[in-house]
Amino acid sequence: MNEKLELVNSDEYDDPILYDLENNAYIEDVKLLRKWAADTEGVIIDLACGTGRATIPLARVGHNMIGVDLHSGMLHEAKQKTTNTSLQVEWIEQDCTKLDLGVKSDFIFSIGNSFQHFLTNVAQDNLFCL
Repeated sequence: MNEKLELVNSDEYDDPILYDLENNAYIEDVKLLRKWAADTEGVIIDLACGTGRATIPLARVGHNMIGVDLHSGMLHEAKQKTTNTSLQVEWIEQDCTKLDLGVKSDFIFSIGNSFQHFLTNVAQDNLFCL
């Protein structure tokens, strides 16, 4: 009997705690985002936000944030980090290629390895043509 093992492109995100251990030390992109965000008014949107590695630091310096991700486990961990805080973060489980938030933003970003999960030209076009 031959079982076909299918690797899902999001398997590495099934353990949000391990994801944070492997990724939270990298902060150079967050430093750059803070500079750009300093001149931004209104809501800032983090697409494929994961556990909030960039979303939460921007909220900590006073920005109104929306974090969007397709992976419920990652969003659950992000929500846990901001529970019982005064941070202005809305966590939304949604496919970024079908984004429908009902708000406009002058600053929308996606960092890290997020883009690698948009595997087709159609998915990439849908991501960029919000």
